[in-house]
Amino acid sequence: MADVEKIFVILDPTTMEQHSLIMAESVARRGKATTLHVYCCIDEKSIRAEAGMEPDQARTDAQERVAEWIDRLVTPTRALGLTVDTEVEISQDWRKAAVAAVARQNCRLAIKSMSQQTRLTRLFRDNSDWRLLRDSACAVYLVKTESTRPVRKVLAAIKHRTEKQVYSEANELILETARGI
Repeated sequence: MADVEKIFVILDPTTMEQHSLIMAESVARRGKATTLHVYCCIDEKSIRAEAGMEPDQARTDAQERVAEWIDRLVTPTRALGLTVDTEVEISQDWRKAAVAAVARQNCRLAIKSMSQQTRLTRLFRDNSDWRLLRDSACAVYLVKTESTRPVRKVLAAIKHRTEKQVYSEANELILETARGI
């Protein structure tokens, strides 16, 4: 892998199967990644406080519960000898929060499981995959849910008219990362 120091892994808190983490492990072992940054954002609307519980306490409990789940989830990854950092965040707009978290970590590659949605849903709802592709400053690798087989092809999208130097540099970074995967 071409000088990827940190891989940003976005987990889906609504499922137990985390294909993005499996793929990140595979990419990191084949390349020169030194750290996996495993990130999970909880949608604030999904947090329910029990009767008599303060809302702030419910938020803290949910964040701690997800952090413990992630620690259990990354234990085999750490056993492989990979360095793993974890981050749990609560946000009203988890799609924007994920993009901001990628920017904070200064990663060269973000890996996320694709969201399976119907065409109608994709048309009318904000899509986290599209938001990540559009707003991230790094390369994004979207993993299909059946990610157990080795990667044979990688589709890399670049800007074809590069009037500005920044676009040429971005294209080279994307192509270099895709070739490394």
